[in-house]
Amino acid sequence: MTKSIAFLIGAEKSGTTTAISQISQHPQICPTRSKHGSGFFADDRYNLGWNWYIDSFHPWDPETHTTLFEPCNLYSWRGAY
Repeated sequence: MTKSIAFLIGAEKSGTTTAISQISQHPQICPTRSKHGSGFFADDRYNLGWNWYIDSFHPWDPETHTTLFEPCNLYSWRGAY
Protein backbone atom coordinates (compact mmCIF):
# COMPACT_ATOMS: atom_id res chain seq x y z
CA MET A 1 0.00 0.00 0.00
CA THR A 2 1.34 3.42 -0.96
CA LYS A 3 2.21 5.39 2.13
CA SER A 4 3.95 8.51 0.91
CA ILE A 5 4.72 10.87 -1.92
CA ALA A 6 8.32 12.00 -2.32
CA PHE A 7 9.32 15.09 -4.26
CA LEU A 8 12.67 15.95 -5.77
CA ILE A 9 12.84 19.70 -6.22
CA GLY A 10 16.14 20.58 -7.81
CA ALA A 11 17.68 23.35 -9.81
CA GLU A 12 18.31 22.86 -13.50
CA LYS A 13 21.71 21.38 -14.38
CA SER A 14 22.32 20.20 -10.80
CA GLY A 15 22.40 16.45 -11.31
CA THR A 16 18.69 15.82 -10.89
CA THR A 17 18.53 13.52 -13.94
CA THR A 18 21.10 11.20 -12.34
CA ALA A 19 19.27 11.32 -9.01
CA ILE A 20 15.96 10.56 -10.72
CA SER A 21 17.48 7.60 -12.54
CA GLN A 22 18.95 6.13 -9.35
CA ILE A 23 15.90 6.68 -7.13
CA SER A 24 13.49 5.35 -9.76
CA GLN A 25 15.25 1.98 -9.83
CA HIS A 26 14.03 1.07 -6.35
CA PRO A 27 11.25 -1.53 -6.69
CA GLN A 28 8.97 0.13 -4.13
CA ILE A 29 9.13 3.55 -5.79
CA CYS A 30 6.73 4.54 -8.56
CA PRO A 31 8.05 7.58 -10.48
CA THR A 32 6.07 9.90 -12.71
CA ARG A 33 6.06 9.12 -16.42
CA SER A 34 7.88 12.36 -17.17
CA LYS A 35 11.18 13.24 -15.53
CA HIS A 36 9.75 16.74 -15.11
CA GLY A 37 6.78 15.52 -13.11
CA SER A 38 3.31 16.87 -13.48
CA GLY A 39 2.20 17.94 -10.07
CA PHE A 40 -0.18 20.36 -8.58
CA PHE A 41 2.07 23.40 -8.94
CA ALA A 42 -0.50 25.26 -11.03
CA ASP A 43 -4.09 25.92 -10.05
CA ASP A 44 -5.41 24.52 -13.33
CA ARG A 45 -3.69 21.19 -12.66
CA TYR A 46 -4.77 21.05 -9.03
CA ASN A 47 -8.36 21.48 -10.15
CA LEU A 48 -8.04 18.35 -12.32
CA GLY A 49 -8.10 16.29 -9.11
CA TRP A 50 -6.36 13.39 -7.42
CA ASN A 51 -7.16 10.78 -10.10
CA TRP A 52 -5.52 12.93 -12.77
CA TYR A 53 -2.45 13.27 -10.56
CA ILE A 54 -2.22 9.51 -9.92
CA ASP A 55 -2.50 8.85 -13.66
CA SER A 56 0.73 10.80 -14.18
CA PHE A 57 2.73 7.98 -12.56
CA HIS A 58 4.09 4.86 -14.28
CA PRO A 59 1.83 1.86 -13.94
CA TRP A 60 1.12 2.22 -10.26
CA ASP A 61 0.55 -0.84 -8.10
CA PRO A 62 -0.52 0.26 -4.62
CA GLU A 63 0.33 -3.21 -3.29
CA THR A 64 3.95 -2.99 -4.47
CA HIS A 65 4.80 0.70 -4.46
CA THR A 66 5.13 2.30 -1.04
CA THR A 67 6.16 5.68 -2.44
CA LEU A 68 5.06 7.80 -5.37
CA PHE A 69 8.04 9.81 -6.62
CA GLU A 70 7.65 13.12 -8.40
CA PRO A 71 10.73 14.99 -9.60
CA CYS A 72 9.72 18.51 -10.53
CA ASN A 73 11.89 21.61 -10.49
CA LEU A 74 8.83 23.67 -11.39
CA TYR A 75 7.82 23.66 -7.71
CA SER A 76 10.79 25.93 -7.02
CA TRP A 77 9.48 28.47 -9.55
CA ARG A 78 6.17 28.97 -7.79
CA GLY A 79 5.85 31.92 -5.41
CA ALA A 80 4.65 30.61 -2.05
CA TYR A 81 3.45 27.25 -0.79
